[in-house]
Amino acid sequence: MDSASSYIAAIVGIAALYYAYLAYRDRRPRRRLQFVVTTNSLVLPTALADSLHLHHGDQEIAEPALVIVRLVSTGDSAVPKDAFESDITVSLEESRNIAYVACTGRRPPGLDVQIEHDDNVARIKPFLMNPEDMLQLHLVVSRQPTKVVVEGRVADLKIEELPHLPYPPGTGPEGELEGPVDHFMMRILPPVLALVFGGMIAIDPEGTNSALAQVGAAVAAVAFAFWLYPARIRFLIHRRAMWKPE
Repeated sequence: MDSASSYIAAIVGIAALYYAYLAYRDRRPRRRLQFVVTTNSLVLPTALADSLHLHHGDQEIAEPALVIVRLVSTGDSAVPKDAFESDITVSLEESRNIAYVACTGRRPPGLDVQIEHDDNVARIKPFLMNPEDMLQLHLVVSRQPTKVVVEGRVADLKIEELPHLPYPPGTGPEGELEGPVDHFMMRILPPVLALVFGGMIAIDPEGTNSALAQVGAAVAAVAFAFWLYPARIRFLIHRRAMWKPE
């Protein structure tokens, strides 16, 4: 019992320390722009490419492809307009021509963004970027790009690509917690397990654990169940909601 309880106490303690580190890391002030490519695909199936043609105005678009990019200011510091030394560019490598580009989602709804394009590059003009501001761009281009690159020279701003949308806590279309199963698995089960395992060590009716192990297990279990884990779930839900188009 003493060996098993020691392992459980160590696991609960490590989990509490890990979630405390995540809480500290996620609250450090910084400017950051992240982007993710949610769609990069041909508009017409290959089998229909010879029989169907896509036009934009009078212009025929050869090998049309659709690219959807979401950009979110995920830092907790605003980026003023005068911090920009260049436009933010969205480059579609190996594509020939952008036929159409539009901002199809933004937060806040009244966000004033000007976008220009030529050849295979779209340029977002400097604008005030507050924390959690969000843009979704739809681009129709000739030839599917091999890579989408977002760049810009902005003071103290880090631009980075995510391989996919942030971890979805729930099973909803945009990662929302949906239904009782989601809420039980994410909000209730882990804290209950932590309290059960921590309580097994803290109560210790057989008297095999040291007083330090009992107190440590109780403190770690309570901190994990009522503070660290709920705070982490709130953070995950909020982080995913930042990427939802409005």
